[in-house]
Amino acid sequence: MAVNFFSGVYPILDIDFCQQEGVTPTQVLQIWSAEKKIRFYQLRAKSYSQKEYQALYQQLQQEYSDLPIIINDHWQVAVAIGAFGLHLGKEDFRELPATAKEEVLAATRIRGTSSHSLADIQALDPKYWQYSGIGPIYPTKQKKDPHPCIGAGNLQSWQAQTPIPLVAIGGINSDNIGEIHQQGQFMIASISSFTKQSEMIKILGKVYY
Repeated sequence: MAVNFFSGVYPILDIDFCQQEGVTPTQVLQIWSAEKKIRFYQLRAKSYSQKEYQALYQQLQQEYSDLPIIINDHWQVAVAIGAFGLHLGKEDFRELPATAKEEVLAATRIRGTSSHSLADIQALDPKYWQYSGIGPIYPTKQKKDPHPCIGAGNLQSWQAQTPIPLVAIGGINSDNIGEIHQQGQFMIASISSFTKQSEMIKILGKVYY
């Protein structure tokens, strides 16, 4: 599956947020699966052990095999199952032994990381990363210790500093997505905006494909 990270949406299925909102992952995926514009998603479960995460991954992938999963953090799981994708912090990847890095490269088709500044972006190595989340663009409640907001105004100039596609994330909703579009075509990532069906539908109607 080829992915164009310069357009479209990147939903993040956050288990803790689902619990907070009183919905199950299956309920969310049922909605996502019906929306043909959603092509894959990231599975985020910060409170889960590696074993719990792998069990959940296998359950959801079996139930909704039409939606490939990008694994968050658990690179061992990604290697063990030959995952579609892996999202891993740059520092976490940097600290891996050389053999583990080679295993990650061999096992995964898509690898992404997070960036929070122009210096972060300029340091990205295209050998390792197919995309980088950039943000938070706007204030967000999804991070316990959020980085300072960078705003939408830097997206175009920062993208020009790297061949790696930047994925906008952080506080993006149907009201402010137009500011992102003014900077060009960027993939939009979100937790909350894609967990709430009415908001998700509004965003899907405004996104480039």
